[in-house]
Amino acid sequence: MKAIKVLFIIFVFAIVADFQGYSQCNAKLVDIAVGQNRGATYLKDFRVKLPAAQKGKPKPIARFKIMLNSGNHYRFNVAKAQEFEGVPIIQLYEGKKLLGTSYLASKDKDFKMFDFLCTKTTTYELIVTFKDGKAGCAVAVLSLVRD
Repeated sequence: MKAIKVLFIIFVFAIVADFQGYSQCNAKLVDIAVGQNRGATYLKDFRVKLPAAQKGKPKPIARFKIMLNSGNHYRFNVAKAQEFEGVPIIQLYEGKKLLGTSYLASKDKDFKMFDFLCTKTTTYELIVTFKDGKAGCAVAVLSLVRD
């Protein structure tokens, strides 16, 4: 009976410790990412924590569906947790068409943000991954730029 209580306490502690680590990772990052917006108005954040890719399997990705309105100027930016090695990459798609990204593969250049001038009101997909399939924690932020 005593062993069951000890195992239960360890189990509960492990769950709480993991949850607190996840929320601390993201809570700080929202403030950092919003602070990078340079005068844009915060609309929504997308919190992502992904494990490292396993050998022979596709790298983990996070997908978010978002509705954007024609005529608006949007900004997407990202902040990463320093305690993780993974460099976040955010990509905006309409169907299979890439419309914007924070990473330029041809030059191996990482950007913290990109702007998108929306010309069509529709549902878009925001994809977040980590470079080279490394584990990572990041927050992507969607903001509205007032011209």
